[in-house]
Amino acid sequence: MRVSKINDRRFEVALQIMQEGSSDLVYNNVSFSLDKETHVLWVGSLTSGSQRPSERSARLAIQRGIDTYHHLVTNSLEFLKAVKCCPPRFSLIEDYGMGSVELCHLENDRIIWNSMESQ
Repeated sequence: MRVSKINDRRFEVALQIMQEGSSDLVYNNVSFSLDKETHVLWVGSLTSGSQRPSERSARLAIQRGIDTYHHLVTNSLEFLKAVKCCPPRFSLIEDYGMGSVELCHLENDRIIWNSMESQ
């Protein structure tokens, strides 16, 4: 569920739906999803490009996700409570309209491309 403000009822509903696992919370073009099995918070910076992004553009997009995550945990006590036990996984997600796929993620300050992207 897309939201544009964190201090309104729509954000509260989106957060509740995210916690239930029914839908991602999307804020600042960053998708947040809780994996109840692994207890990981997936933080995916969305892109819709048709070509593989450069290392630099992937890093900038992932940094936007990191900054958005920090903004939410700093400015929303409800968000912080919902995700405090779930370490974040920061990634770049290609949103192709009918779904999405992870292109790469950040691991130990390195961009790790998914195997289908390295071909």
